[in-house]
Amino acid sequence: MTTELLTADQYIYEILTGDTALQESINQRVYSEGHKNPSYPCAQFKRMSGRDTNGVCGYRASTNALYIISAVVKDASFAEADSVAERIDAVMSSIRVVTNGRIFTCIREEPYSRVEEYDGVTYHHQGGLYRIMIRPVET
Repeated sequence: MTTELLTADQYIYEILTGDTALQESINQRVYSEGHKNPSYPCAQFKRMSGRDTNGVCGYRASTNALYIISAVVKDASFAEADSVAERIDAVMSSIRVVTNGRIFTCIREEPYSRVEEYDGVTYHHQGGLYRIMIRPVET
């Protein structure tokens, strides 16, 4: 499962950094959660869980991973975060990509929103919980 999840992380990063319209807003600022000293606005993703579907004799039929993918803005409104989040949703939702011998599909399962404050600075997160489904290409 580790290989599939690392590939899923790369897939999310490549999809988000490869969209011209999104990059006009965030300028290549796409981070996995825990990135030190991010710049804003940005897109952030975090893996929440993963599960395998196994067949007979340990054959892994698919891996499903749940991610929070969101726009994050600093000292700005939800409207600004929502604008970036809408574009993230447009590029992540209902896509099917074949890469590295695997098929990736993605759907948003639910919206996500939160506000946090650190040292008097407000951060707005707006996005969704996305299910990334990974399965081998049929041979």
